[in-house]
Amino acid sequence: MKKQCFSAQAPRADMASGDVVICDDQDRLAQRAAAFVAERINQARPPHRFLLALTGGSTPAATYRQLATMDVDWSRTHFLLSDERCVPLDDENSNYRMAFENLLGRIPVGESQIHPVRTELSPEAAAEDYESLLRSLGDAELPAIDLVLLGLGSDGHTASLFPAQPEVEEHDRLVLATRAALATGGGPMRRVTFTLPLINAARGAAFIAAGTEKASTVSAALGAGSRPSVPAARVRPPGGVTWLLDKAAAAEL
Repeated sequence: MKKQCFSAQAPRADMASGDVVICDDQDRLAQRAAAFVAERINQARPPHRFLLALTGGSTPAATYRQLATMDVDWSRTHFLLSDERCVPLDDENSNYRMAFENLLGRIPVGESQIHPVRTELSPEAAAEDYESLLRSLGDAELPAIDLVLLGLGSDGHTASLFPAQPEVEEHDRLVLATRAALATGGGPMRRVTFTLPLINAARGAAFIAAGTEKASTVSAALGAGSRPSVPAARVRPPGGVTWLLDKAAAAEL
């Protein structure tokens, strides 16, 4: 049987403007997610500058590899990171390094189109610097990113917004310094992250999630009984949210 994806009815009433796409497996998910991003970029009309926020994780990495092979007009695309670990950009834990190895280093874009977090600064200074950058790229006080790609943690975190942490309740700042909820490498790993006000000002957002370990989290964020305590459930930009899932991640919807 040919492997495929299909759209499903969004389980939450307040997601009427969004969509849920369920794919047979992770390979098909990567292809469908890449096609989704490519279509969004190619639909942008000159002289519009397309702002694309990338996310980290193994599932998005497969999407980026697929995206790098597609026919996309990259000339007006600018790349951001929805969150970053405070490590050197060539560190194996760097989201920038993952994005570069799987996408940015494989497509014809200039350095001026790529905007990594300045992780050589302190986390707080890096967050302030990235917020200033974002405001300079936008045409309003609250910049509207064209598409924010997001991952999903098993605890419901997205970007580096973790449950029950004060950063989830931020109303004013666009970018914050935070730290991972769990110890990494012997201690908490500092992060820089988009906040919900910035994500929810985007023209669109898309979650990419796969695997049985994400099923209960997807249900908590997206199901009929979705819990607002789960940060991913609070992503609601006016342009809508697209959930790109494999069957395993969608098993409890």
